[in-house]
Amino acid sequence: MQDKTTDDRDRQAQLLQNYLHERSEPCPSCGYDLRSLTGHACPECGELLRLRVGLEQPKLAAFVTGIIGIACSLGFSGMFLIAMFIQLASNKMPPSIVSEILVALLPGLVVSGLVLWVWLRVSAWIRRQDATRRWTLAGLCWALPFVNVVYFIVVVD
Repeated sequence: MQDKTTDDRDRQAQLLQNYLHERSEPCPSCGYDLRSLTGHACPECGELLRLRVGLEQPKLAAFVTGIIGIACSLGFSGMFLIAMFIQLASNKMPPSIVSEILVALLPGLVVSGLVLWVWLRVSAWIRRQDATRRWTLAGLCWALPFVNVVYFIVVVD
């Protein structure tokens, strides 16, 4: 006797096959045409497939906007750190100011990295919020690079 999860898996595979019997749908992973699928995996890339209901217009704009804001903050700190190491390696920067620059850049890099990690971890929760809250959170993400730049200027100056 099969257990419930195996029965459910078989039923899901049958529903998927029925759906694709006369429909041309691309594999979400590789784009292969899944028409007349005979299993529950893409024959081209081998990825397991499942039939499910999805939103026609997922609420991703504010989420992506937030990621871009966080990436700007990470990019600011990261690019300055790379430039500092290049200058240091080519003897164009006195080693005496390296610690001052690190104190100005590392906190922004660490905080931005943590904020990105949290943002990605709570992505489903963010997308479930109403538009005002989603855009407020995205705006806070865009405040991060500005705070990062101001902190850098204050510490280096």
